[in-house]
Amino acid sequence: MNKNVLFSLSFSVLSFLSCSTTDISRSRDANVAIQDGNLSLRISQDHSGVVSFRGSSSSQSQTTSNGAKILASTNSSSVVSDLPLTLIAEVAAPSYNGFTLRATHVTMYGNLVYVSYNYEGDKYLGAVDLIDITNPYAPKLVQSAAFPDIDISSLIYKDGYLYLAGAKESYSDNGTGPAILMKMKLNSGNLTTDIETVGMPGYVATDVIAGSSYVYAVSGSNGIVGAYSLTDTSKKASLALNDLKAVGVVNGQVVALQNGTLDVLNSTSLAKNLSFSTSKDVTEAKRTIDFYNGNVLAAEGANGVGIYNLSSGTKMTNIPVPAVVDPSINPLENVSNAVSINNEYVFVANGSAGVAVHKIVSNSIGNLVDFGSLNLSGSANYVESTNGYVFVAAGFGGLKILKMMNVDSNTGQPTTIDCTQYASYSGGSWMNVNSGDNFAYSGAASLSGVNVNSKLAWCGSLTISDQLNVNSGGEFYMKGSLAFGSAGKSLFVNANSKLRIEGSLVIFGNLVLNSGATLEFVGTGSTITVMGSVTKGSNVTITGIYTDSFNSLK
Repeated sequence: MNKNVLFSLSFSVLSFLSCSTTDISRSRDANVAIQDGNLSLRISQDHSGVVSFRGSSSSQSQTTSNGAKILASTNSSSVVSDLPLTLIAEVAAPSYNGFTLRATHVTMYGNLVYVSYNYEGDKYLGAVDLIDITNPYAPKLVQSAAFPDIDISSLIYKDGYLYLAGAKESYSDNGTGPAILMKMKLNSGNLTTDIETVGMPGYVATDVIAGSSYVYAVSGSNGIVGAYSLTDTSKKASLALNDLKAVGVVNGQVVALQNGTLDVLNSTSLAKNLSFSTSKDVTEAKRTIDFYNGNVLAAEGANGVGIYNLSSGTKMTNIPVPAVVDPSINPLENVSNAVSINNEYVFVANGSAGVAVHKIVSNSIGNLVDFGSLNLSGSANYVESTNGYVFVAAGFGGLKILKMMNVDSNTGQPTTIDCTQYASYSGGSWMNVNSGDNFAYSGAASLSGVNVNSKLAWCGSLTISDQLNVNSGGEFYMKGSLAFGSAGKSLFVNANSKLRIEGSLVIFGNLVLNSGATLEFVGTGSTITVMGSVTKGSNVTITGIYTDSFNSLK
């Protein structure tokens, strides 16, 4: 028997450990055990904080036609970008009877995040986590569902249901299988055991996506693209293809990625509208696709990300895998596994090389600025960016949840603040505001350090990873969102200095208000979140209207 490399081969029924409340049922041959207690230990914020970039060997400094820049900083290990990112939490992968799973896919509905897992090895074993990020700086792992004899490779939310693609070795439905499609009914967003299971030709269902009328699933070797009813999961159409890796829906059409081919299909009949060649990849490897302005971006393993026009099949450009100079990284593991677009930002999961980030300039997919790779530990097998978040599956290291500080998490659109009175920032990653200076900048940026000895104003979104000092006689006015540091690092507001906040301030380390310091909140609706400690000297002044997320300033 053949099987996708992300999935396993033999049947095993394993107990679901540490269950506070467990509900096990069988529904059309799908076994599931749901745990909704004792899950908090799997969420860690020990490494939460501002995320910086490792410089790209291919483009340390560029200026685009419209003035967008990527600048080499004084520290060659980081670059300036206009994408302020923070790591808000890490979720350890579930483990059952000593078998540790790994994340395969993420889907999001409102403030609820659903994560699928499988086991890489000789077991059929999967899971689904439900994470609540209503408060992004205090995420909660609400439920975890174990599938002791089923691998889950992908999932999607649609109208109160989760649709899950995977494999069950013992499954047989009119000669199909072990590839399966499952439909789980949710209860106010919560996982349930109400599951329908449909067999598919092929060894494993690798991907699933929902359209307006149908849910579409693809299975790998000897598999199909299938269109299934959203009401009763009956199969409405199918097309036999081989080594299918991913499926997507765009502009009323279905796009399926095979090994070396992209097919654009009619959404009802699945008849081919267009078929064109792509780069050859290894067989039986799960990849992902995404879309931008009439183009499809396809993760193609060692060939990077190919970008193709959906109307003509013309290859527009290619995002190569990054050059790796770290001798500890196996070049064979430097492959593009997944690609995801959020507004103009392109995130690519490059295996052992991590997550690379590119920006689309002037709405032109052929005009890309390389920001480098995110400074995150572990490999990157999968990345998904939606609304204001980025989710990274880091192999057996579990799931990393990142927040884009310049994107509204409710609308998924860039935050809008009137900053027209300020110039855009074009300096390096370390900023010194010397005595007598009066600087005012706008936009979004990720910096390493800021020392304020005079006056600095910033309007927009800003992250500062290593150092932020407002020194004696200095005044820093921030309008928008400001995030600083990580565990153990401190933001200092020193004697006779002032930090003024109009918006959101998130400190992943500590806040030190030395004697005579002033912290002022301007207007209404401002918030402060301090993950570490707050130290206040004598004669410290805190004024204004604000919400203190963790009651840290009391």
